[in-house]
Amino acid sequence: MPRLSRKYGWICASQTARSVPQRKTRMPSSFFEILESRLCLSAAPAAGNWDLYASFDFNTPPTAPTFVNTLWGHTHFPGELESYQPANVSASNGVASLTARQESVGGMPFSSGIINTGGNTATGGSISPGFSFLYGYIEGRMKLVSGNGFWTGFWMLPTPNANGYHDGDGEIDIMEQIGSDPTSIAGSLHHDPTNRTKDFHSGVDLSADFHTYGVDWEPDHITWYVDRSPYLTMTTDVPNVPMYVILNLAIGDATSWAGTPDATTPFPTTMQVDYVHVYKSVPPAIAGDANIDGRVDVADLGIVATNFGVTSGATWATGDFTADGRVDVADLGQFATNYGYGAQTFAASQITSQQIVKPQAADALDPDPLREYTKPRLAVIILP
Repeated sequence: MPRLSRKYGWICASQTARSVPQRKTRMPSSFFEILESRLCLSAAPAAGNWDLYASFDFNTPPTAPTFVNTLWGHTHFPGELESYQPANVSASNGVASLTARQESVGGMPFSSGIINTGGNTATGGSISPGFSFLYGYIEGRMKLVSGNGFWTGFWMLPTPNANGYHDGDGEIDIMEQIGSDPTSIAGSLHHDPTNRTKDFHSGVDLSADFHTYGVDWEPDHITWYVDRSPYLTMTTDVPNVPMYVILNLAIGDATSWAGTPDATTPFPTTMQVDYVHVYKSVPPAIAGDANIDGRVDVADLGIVATNFGVTSGATWATGDFTADGRVDVADLGQFATNYGYGAQTFAASQITSQQIVKPQAADALDPDPLREYTKPRLAVIILP
């Protein structure tokens, strides 16, 4: 495939998630669903806490507007013998299939399938990018192929912007495989002018069953995984722009890494994709971080005031920073003064449960301090 370029996260194709834990450039469930943020409770590929950010589970065919069946508006590329056709992409029982056939289509001797979430507006089409992300863990669960000339890819390129494509900003090849060696895959990073690749030899036939392939893409590193075991980390030239996702089954010519099909190459052959999932890292809870942005600052004061209904006439029995026996707007001012609010932030250890939510006595708003303490509006205050 042509060498292409592809913003942070872990992207995966597999069925579980929670404490989430190469080679040449690659081009690369149906209904793409952005799930409301929720903590994933199943095993995940990289250490830490993760939210499931996006899920492609292929319960319906991968079609527009989330996916398109060309790349850069093209149906084939130099070094390849296939014509990518929508008819070669299907889904059944929650599995997407990209099928290669020996048939003359579009001036090429073979047809095959490709799906990508980058849209086609950069080449004059009407479909905007269907999905992209910056940083996270992405994983795909898939069954690869076997046979001379086949070349599978699971990869990412920079999302087109107002100026069109900018693939020089990096390409992440999550997984590339050639059918002549169904026991090995490669992970690569292409970021002009560097190209780095590492092969992974699994010792098993990856076309015989489903396996997971993923990367943890963060601002300072990328780590590649097979079946949730890391085998490669790169810390330089990490792309820092949003990227879209590509999956494809190419057929090489004699000049390509994959080589060309021969009399032993089985047709039709299908690359199967069970799912692609994307996760975002969840920062550790910080006491007083009411808006859960990873720090305690002046924005949290506003949320505290809103949640507790603080107005010039309101009082309640907790957070009495002025030690006058009640909590009111004066305490918010003292709160800010005590911790140098403005553009600054302060350490989470300086916020205590007594300062934020510990009930002390009945107040004018509610004679029952326990009920005041257990109102749902208090739920956003995170205590040590």
